[in-house]
Amino acid sequence: MHDYYIIILLLLKIWKTCLPHIVIASPRSDVCARCKLNKRARVDAVTDQERLDAAEAVKDHIKVYILRYEANKTKHIKNVIL
Repeated sequence: MHDYYIIILLLLKIWKTCLPHIVIASPRSDVCARCKLNKRARVDAVTDQERLDAAEAVKDHIKVYILRYEANKTKHIKNVIL
């Protein structure tokens, strides 16, 4: 069992040295491209209208995501029932 831990520690050390760019995404960074664009638009917004437009884009994107989620859930339930 001791050898197992040494192998894991060695693997982690090699991973961090050779592949530092490959990491497990945090919930904060694990977002789609549209979410990233919307976030950038909110951060860069200067006028009130730009802020409102950015907020509306976020709201629309979330609506689409929820509709897709509901459609997939319904499809999955139908497949289970059949």
